[in-house]
Amino acid sequence: MGDQNKSDNYILEMRNITKRFPGTSALNEVSFNLRKGEVHALVGENGAGKSTLIKILTGVYQPDSGEIILNGQGLRHINPAHSLRLGIHFVYQEPTLFSLTSVLENLFLVDETFYKRGIVQKEKATKRALAVFKELNLHINLSQFVYKLTRGEKQMISIARAMISSPKILVLDEPTAPLTRNEIEALFKTIKVLRSQGVSIIYISHRLEEIFEIADRITVIRNGKNVGFHSIKNIDLDTLIMEIVATSIKKKFPKEKFAIGKEIISVRGLSSNNDFRDISFEIHEGEIFGVAGVVGSGKAALGQVLFGLMPKTKGEIFVNGKKLEIKSSQDAIREGIVLVPEDRRAHGVISLMSVQDNITVPNVDRFSTIGGWIQRNQTRKVSLDYVKRLSIQTPSINQLIQFLSGGNQQKVVIAKWLCSKAKVFIFIELTAGIDVGSKIEIYRLLNEICRDGGCVLMISSEFEELLGMCDRIMVLYQGHIITEKDAKDLNTQSILRYAVGGDNRKVEETEAVVKGGKNGSE
Repeated sequence: MGDQNKSDNYILEMRNITKRFPGTSALNEVSFNLRKGEVHALVGENGAGKSTLIKILTGVYQPDSGEIILNGQGLRHINPAHSLRLGIHFVYQEPTLFSLTSVLENLFLVDETFYKRGIVQKEKATKRALAVFKELNLHINLSQFVYKLTRGEKQMISIARAMISSPKILVLDEPTAPLTRNEIEALFKTIKVLRSQGVSIIYISHRLEEIFEIADRITVIRNGKNVGFHSIKNIDLDTLIMEIVATSIKKKFPKEKFAIGKEIISVRGLSSNNDFRDISFEIHEGEIFGVAGVVGSGKAALGQVLFGLMPKTKGEIFVNGKKLEIKSSQDAIREGIVLVPEDRRAHGVISLMSVQDNITVPNVDRFSTIGGWIQRNQTRKVSLDYVKRLSIQTPSINQLIQFLSGGNQQKVVIAKWLCSKAKVFIFIELTAGIDVGSKIEIYRLLNEICRDGGCVLMISSEFEELLGMCDRIMVLYQGHIITEKDAKDLNTQSILRYAVGGDNRKVEETEAVVKGGKNGSE
């Protein structure tokens, strides 16, 4: 399995770590090691055990067996505060910041060296913060309240906060997911500087291409077990994908062609304030229709208007030839239009409910008697059917959905709308933060929707994804349609040129804007 034992100059060793939860084995004798001044990528599908391993390292969980050795010393019963004192800093995928306090206050929440009698030493803290911001090429006002920041800016603040304390080990969990290309480049430069200074970095990402850009070694975990240890020089992308998902992936985008049926949804002259104007299109049975655009194009707002989350100022929406007035999400759902949002944790699932309830509660009318009693035997039967049909990985339908991986949460969101018998599925950034194996499974679900006579409106900043799965693609620029073509007549470069207004400016100059579409700033 590679060069795991090529050198013994490890600052960190996690040996044969095992962790069980009720109904599942999260880790089974997993090992991981880290050298001083290296970037070591930890990869695997959602639910493979990566997060559990890191939570054991940072003291959130205690292992059932195994040992952790840091700088030659065994660690026992560590907790999060202890791990911080040891110089282990974890930057979570979802930024853990206090929205109603300033950037400066958030930066120094965990570093006591900048406090005197419980109060932040503002001059000292500001000087340190500005030095870190310079390294990250960040230009954010330190007095700004956090709630006013974009998702990308919040992520960069989380990374800056970890760097404030000069960590010995820095754990980055999906650090680039909400970042623009410029921010990613600044982060990678900083990582290289930190590596040269002897900081060791554990890098977790589903964006496998960037791992080859930044990592020295890779450890692969599958189903809670080690399946590969590699120097980055000794493995290629195809082999890595094969190890992660345990099968050869011949088609990254498993698009199936279906006979295009009758028109399901038609939009005519739709406008919404300053977000978009005079948008017209139609989607038919069995069709996947893509919408591409950069920040400010209005693409995300279009999906929100169709689902009743934002008002239209003019225009008409027809479903099956019937003119609709959609003023709320309830109106949309009643007419068979449903939305799978980008931020599934905040807007797609109810975290403190079970898998079963997340699938069936939005469809409670289907399972209620005349007297209003819910037929739990029916909700159980239907939930089990969808868990099996969609390959949702959960120990039980009674498991709280917050404990499922991102990809499995996304499948539950899709399941609840399949259960509703909807015919128009709107997806905004469908596969954001989801591993390669789950992406392919979710793409297959789009085929299922089309096979059952539904249609899909796919709004995405991943142009390759649109090209791989869509029949037609519409490109928006500053709220207007700039083109609509068959997917086969486009490529990523042509979409980019259309998305920036049709000129010939270089692709790399627009990538920052394209990726910025994921931070919700539209």
